[in-house]
Amino acid sequence: MNVRIGITIAAVGAAALLLSGPVYAAADVANCSKKIDQEGAKIQAGALKAFAGCNDAYRKTQLNKATLAKAAADCQKSLDTKFFGAGKTLDKEFAKTVALAPASCTDSNLSQLGHLPTAQFGNRWAVAVTLDALQAAYDQQIMMTRDWVNLLSVLGGLTPDPATGEFVTPTCALCAKHAAAPCQEHSCTYVQPPPAAQSQALVTINEGQLEIPVPLKGTTALNFCNTGATNLLDGITTLGEYPVFGEAGKQLLPADIPGVGYACVKAIGAEGFLSCKTSGNTRVDYTTCQDHTADTPNATGATASGECTSQTTCLQSATDIGNAGSGISKHPGVVNGGACVTLSPTAGAAGDMFVNNTTQIVVTLSTQVGADGLRCTNDDMPSSPGTPGTTSLTTGSADTQVIDADNVEGSNLVPVSGGVVGSLFPCNTLASSTLSGGQIVGAFPALHAIIVGATAFDSTTTFEISCQ
Repeated sequence: MNVRIGITIAAVGAAALLLSGPVYAAADVANCSKKIDQEGAKIQAGALKAFAGCNDAYRKTQLNKATLAKAAADCQKSLDTKFFGAGKTLDKEFAKTVALAPASCTDSNLSQLGHLPTAQFGNRWAVAVTLDALQAAYDQQIMMTRDWVNLLSVLGGLTPDPATGEFVTPTCALCAKHAAAPCQEHSCTYVQPPPAAQSQALVTINEGQLEIPVPLKGTTALNFCNTGATNLLDGITTLGEYPVFGEAGKQLLPADIPGVGYACVKAIGAEGFLSCKTSGNTRVDYTTCQDHTADTPNATGATASGECTSQTTCLQSATDIGNAGSGISKHPGVVNGGACVTLSPTAGAAGDMFVNNTTQIVVTLSTQVGADGLRCTNDDMPSSPGTPGTTSLTTGSADTQVIDADNVEGSNLVPVSGGVVGSLFPCNTLASSTLSGGQIVGAFPALHAIIVGATAFDSTTTFEISCQ
C-alpha cells in the first residue's frame, strides 16, 4: 500500500506523536484553572518571602550587624511561619488546594489540565502543584543567590561559616531540611535497537490492515521529589513514594516529513509518581478510546455530550474539523463521540511509575527553517503551532481503540500487536539521576491521523520507552 504521511504525521506517525494523545474540545475549566493558578502563586510567593528572610538574616552577619546564632534563629522563624505544620501558611495553602476538587474542579477538569484525577489518585495532583511551586521558588532563589544552599547548610549547623570557620549551634532545623532542593531532575535517554528492550511506537491504520513502526530517539527529563518527614515536605508526601513532575523542554529529535518538512516535540509538563515503598505500592493499567461518531451505540462512559461513568475520565465530544491543515476530511462538521480514559490502579511493586505527560507537536515546512539553519529552534516559522495533548506513561499496561473507526459504524480499530506492558524502575539508582533500566509505555487513539491517497484514516498508537 502506498502510504503518504501528511502534515499531521505529528499526530501519530512520527516520533513526537507517540508522547501526545488526541486533542479534545475543552469543557468549561476556566474557574478550576483560575483557582489552581491562584493557590500555586500564593505557595510560591510564601516560599520566596521565607527564603528572603533567611538570606537577609545571614547577610547581616557578614556586615557585623548580627551573630551567626541570631541569623540561624531568625531564619528558623522565617521558615517556620511559612512552611508546613499546624496553622502555618503553606499548610493552609496546601489544604486550600486539595479542597479545590471537587469544590471548583471535577476530575474531567483536572484531566483536561493535565492533572491526576482524584477518583483514582486522591490528592496527588495537589501535592504535585504544591511541589512544583516550591521548586520554582527554590530555583528562583538560587538564580538570585548562588550560595543559597551553602547559606542554609551553615545556618543549619551542617557546615562551618566560610568567612569565620564558626559552627552555629543547630537552632535552625528547617535550614538543614532546606539545604537540599525539594526535587531533583532525572533523565531517561531512549534505548535504541538492537537491545530487546527498545524505544519505539507502533501505529495501526486501515481497519487493522497496516502497522507502521516508528523508532523513538530522544530524552525525557523528569523531576523526582523528596519524601517523608526528614525534609521540607513534611505532611504532604508519603515516605517511599516520589512525586514526579516535568517542565518545558525539548524531548525528541526532529521527525522528517518527506516532501513537507519536519515535526518537533516540546515537553510542556508532566505529573505523576514513582512508588518505591516497602509495601503498598501502586501500579496503574489503563485503556483509552475515541468514539468517532456521536451516534449510538457509544463506547462505555462516552456519549455524544461527553458524559461519563464513574469508572472513566471522559473528555467532551468535538466537532470534526477533519485532518487539520491538509484539507482532507470525510465529514467536516460532524460531531464526534466522546473520548475516554479508564484508569485502573492496582497493587504494585517497588519501581512502578505513572505519569501524565503533556507535549506540544509543532510542524514546520522545509522552507521555514530559521536563519541559524537548525531545525526545532526558536527562530523557525512553524506552519502548525500545535495544541498540547496529554498521554499517560506507565510501568503497567496500556491499550487503546477507536470506536466506529473512519466513521464506519461497528468498525472498531485496535492495535495489530495488541497492548503494551512496561517494566519496573530500579529504585536504588535514583541517586544517580538516571532512570536506567526501567520502561514506560502508553497508548492513544487519533482521528484522521494518517493520509493514504486522498483519505485521512483513524489510527491507534502504542509506544514503549526504555531508559538506558
